[in-house]
Amino acid sequence: MMETISLEIVENIADIRLNRPKKRNAINLELMLSLITAAKQLKANKQLRAIVLSGNGEAFCAGMDFGIFTDMLSGKITADSTGFEDLSEQGANKGQQMGWLWQEIPVPVIAAVHGAALGAGLNIALGADIRIVTPDAKLGLLEITWGFLPDTSATQSLQRLANLDRIKELIFTGRLFSGQEAYEYGLATELADSPHERALEMATTIAGQNPDAIRRAKDMLNKLSFLSVEEGLALEAEHCRSLLGSPNQLEAAAARFEKRAPRFSDPQYLS
Repeated sequence: MMETISLEIVENIADIRLNRPKKRNAINLELMLSLITAAKQLKANKQLRAIVLSGNGEAFCAGMDFGIFTDMLSGKITADSTGFEDLSEQGANKGQQMGWLWQEIPVPVIAAVHGAALGAGLNIALGADIRIVTPDAKLGLLEITWGFLPDTSATQSLQRLANLDRIKELIFTGRLFSGQEAYEYGLATELADSPHERALEMATTIAGQNPDAIRRAKDMLNKLSFLSVEEGLALEAEHCRSLLGSPNQLEAAAARFEKRAPRFSDPQYLS
């Protein structure tokens, strides 16, 4: 894989790690593009069951590499030269894709956060479905301290996770907060002293479920906030109707009755 990230897939679980440990995994252009490429590859993987996203070294991700800012100030790189403004089908630029593509992947993405998760680094973690964080992790939406505001899809992720007044306070002040606080605010799903180990454990549990049901569940839950009650109930009924009596659903039921591990085939639902 690219030098700025590492990617290993074992038993249909992808273990992807930011890999600039000497820079606390700060995001340069190469890392940004590598994450986007990897996310698109994982999105197309029909055998995949779950993803664990973490960082090598002492931090998850310390945010943007200062080198990007100096290169922008000097004119060495521009939005045009990097293709930064090349939009996805959803209208996301490259920075936004880096944070949002994890939501578009049809299987659960679990972020394992330790050390620092700052600015764009935190925004990447917010794009995951689940975040497991050390209690003493240092997190922050620091963009305001640079005269900017959260980008890389953070505004879309935050509104689904925490109360609006708390989101405003964290954005307006740019203050640091701990993993424990993140858990209290709803920005962390679970606290763990060894988040990567716990994330792999959770991914293994998820990978043992009906892959069609998991994919349909993520699709449904991601859409619910945009639907009326009537539309949401219709979507739920549609997914349940499609699952009932399907090969993997029948295998799940048989395994339960026979008290054995299920033997699922690759999912038919690939959305």
